[in-house]
Amino acid sequence: MTGRRPQTESPAGPTPWEHAPVADERHDTADGPAAAVALVLGAGGPTSAAWLAGALDGLATGTGWDPRTADLVVGTGAGADLAVGLRRGRPTGALRTEATATEVVTPATAGPPTSRRPADPVLALRATLRRPPRPGLILDGVRPVPTTVPIGVTPRHATTDADRRTDDGWPEGLWLCTVRLPDGRRIVFGRDDHPGTTTETAVRAARSDRWANTPVTIGARRYVEASAWSATNADLVAGLGFDVVVVVVPATALWWQRRQLRREVARIHGADAPVLVLEQATGGHDDPTAAADAAAASVAARLRAEPAWARRLRIPSNR
Repeated sequence: MTGRRPQTESPAGPTPWEHAPVADERHDTADGPAAAVALVLGAGGPTSAAWLAGALDGLATGTGWDPRTADLVVGTGAGADLAVGLRRGRPTGALRTEATATEVVTPATAGPPTSRRPADPVLALRATLRRPPRPGLILDGVRPVPTTVPIGVTPRHATTDADRRTDDGWPEGLWLCTVRLPDGRRIVFGRDDHPGTTTETAVRAARSDRWANTPVTIGARRYVEASAWSATNADLVAGLGFDVVVVVVPATALWWQRRQLRREVARIHGADAPVLVLEQATGGHDDPTAAADAAAASVAARLRAEPAWARRLRIPSNR
């Protein structure tokens, strides 16, 4: 336990949960305030939303802790959908049902690139000059643009039509990660100052693959998902005073993704916060239902075998 209340202000200004008495009411127990928890939901492959939803269900089953009670939820890629769902009060079982309702995109052929010229050499150069460099952005900048959407399974958004009709404000404790084009800067909606941006618009930006969808325009800028910056963006919660950080990531198959995750976890550990990493095993499933079922079973089994995590998530904080 860190014994500290999570910070409520970032360098960019107050966070959306600075004025959130609901968070304290949600966590208070007879023995005092419960542990302050940050939940980080990462990006992955075609069935990543289903795997994430299953993992969240397994997390709840294996620990007795409700992910909806996290003080802060950070979403990248498919994780943005699940983050919004949690912040709108959906139980993990409902999210799992929604995430396994899918649409399959199956073009006849992948097709050759439209050109052999790099898609965005300026983005690649800026990503190379960053410290540390961002290999995902470099690859996005140097590879040619394909003619069709890659074959895969596209989950329906957890932001439903009902949400779009009733989007009456930004949910407390929600950060959605994007990359701004063409400068390649990471922008975090919910933390950074973007007044007037609705949840539905931000989640579309946080889910917009630059190779499969049109980047989302907000104001005069274009935004895409931040998985090319980091599969999790877990470094955002380092040093904010959380008692526990839970990172749920569908896949870190590429070497640079694995290295980034190790660095981000080390940074959080350096701020004296224990980190629970739930990561998809190599391989995975092409069927969303199978992916969700496998995630729920494996995560619940692991956490039952490691009961210390349940105690850390549920016992009162010393702050």
